[in-house]
Amino acid sequence: MSEGKKYQLKVVVVGDPAVGKTSLIRRFADDKFEDEYKHTIGADFNVKVIEFPEDKKNAVLTVWDIGGQERFEIIRRYYYEGSHAGFIVFDLTNKEAFQHVSNWYKDLREYLKDIPIALLANKLDLKDGIVISDSDIETLMKELKIEFYFKTSAKTGKNVDKAFSKLAKIKLEKLI
Repeated sequence: MSEGKKYQLKVVVVGDPAVGKTSLIRRFADDKFEDEYKHTIGADFNVKVIEFPEDKKNAVLTVWDIGGQERFEIIRRYYYEGSHAGFIVFDLTNKEAFQHVSNWYKDLREYLKDIPIALLANKLDLKDGIVISDSDIETLMKELKIEFYFKTSAKTGKNVDKAFSKLAKIKLEKLI
């Protein structure tokens, strides 16, 4: 790891069940993917360092995987505490999960007023099943005032590191 100032950042990842939150985090933290679906019980977390040598900074990301099932709704806010940034994940092949993005945004904003929040439009590798258009995503982003989104694939790794790096960089710029 390069020498530089280290910043600890807590990032929460939320979204409906089975949209790929755990897979995205696992791809980011360990560069691994598993086809088998496993429910996240409550929450889990992974840690990874992102280096920004041009800025002489390192972001130590603690990425929290928050269970999307309704039964965790009551405890979810406790996992949000102290977060610096967040991702809302939806599945490009699932209209219902996309329709719930606004609810996830409201949930985050209720407890986290001033953090950067971005969208991850996951399962890009399932090209034949995609039902959410770029214009649908852009309209929702404007409505919610979300800064950016990436189309990602936890399976292939497409845009996963880019998304986490961009969110960390945005937060670091706001800290300095």
